[in-house]
Amino acid sequence: MEGFNGKVRWLIKQAFGFRDFKYFRLKIFDLPSTDIRKKL
Repeated sequence: MEGFNGKVRWLIKQAFGFRDFKYFRLKIFDLPSTDIRKKL
């Protein structure tokens, strides 16, 4: 659960400027399949 909360915090930082809450909510549901680490 803590890892998922970290991903949500990361998404909030990335989502600055989103105007549509429904789109943001869909992005949250898509988070488990998202890799937030930088690729080297």
